[in-house]
Amino acid sequence: MDFICGCGRKQREHTSLKTFTEKNVEEIGWRKIDGEWVCPLCCNNKAALNNMDNIHDLSCECCADGMEAREKRERECIERDGWFSHIIQYDPDYPFEFNMHTHGLKENFDHPDLQICLPIDYKIAYAFVVHFIEQIKKGKKYIAGTPFVDNDVFANDHPIQMAWAKEGNRDVLRIILSDQYKSLDRETMELHEQWEGTFEKD
Repeated sequence: MDFICGCGRKQREHTSLKTFTEKNVEEIGWRKIDGEWVCPLCCNNKAALNNMDNIHDLSCECCADGMEAREKRERECIERDGWFSHIIQYDPDYPFEFNMHTHGLKENFDHPDLQICLPIDYKIAYAFVVHFIEQIKKGKKYIAGTPFVDNDVFANDHPIQMAWAKEGNRDVLRIILSDQYKSLDRETMELHEQWEGTFEKD
């Protein structure tokens, strides 16, 4: 039996247990909240628990599953897709305390890894990143500082821009989305904080 969390993850993605019963999912940290099963990735996030609207936000995979399990998943993603992503929430070092970024693009597709820092649902952020990676696999090269339009991912001709940013010690391309007025102005646009920490390269 698979226990499926409200965020869409199956119990088998979080544990090596062979059997799936209501008893053992409770033993490994699953909880039933408002009649819905909530997986360890969600309910281990203490910050999210303080706000039930965010109960299905991601928490640290290392805490939920252990470092070895996380590294195994990452290796599998590299072998299968050539990349994997991390989604880090409640991180004060990044705009909106949200840091979603990729690994593997530089090594496998000769393209800088991507990052997005916006106060949006992580599933939406992931969908943006997946779309851009699909374009990279087709040969697209994104360049910092040059606005572009991609109505398949951001409709109504809203411009998008890439900007250099740091993710740890790495230089990555941060995806900057324009506001409702189609502005990308670093100072005056809505959600201008997404520019924080970006820089120009020679």
